[in-house]
Amino acid sequence: MPDTIALPRALQARLEKAAARTRASPESLARQAIAAHLDYLDWRVKAIRAGFLSGKTEGWRSTEEVFAAVSAQRAKRVGKKAA
Repeated sequence: MPDTIALPRALQARLEKAAARTRASPESLARQAIAAHLDYLDWRVKAIRAGFLSGKTEGWRSTEEVFAAVSAQRAKRVGKKAA
């Protein structure tokens, strides 16, 4: 993978302004931003997996199970109205 990336002009300008404000190099800011975003993506995957695991242990139903339960309830109601 190359050590350089092409940025749109508007993003390059924002990066240069931020670098000037913080007295950091644009490269340093870009490295920090990329690392922070990758950390966020890793956290997000873990959080989603933990949420699904929590749902399984707490007895959450899948979409298919919910639709099947609703269909069964509708069938019971129709049966009661006919009787």
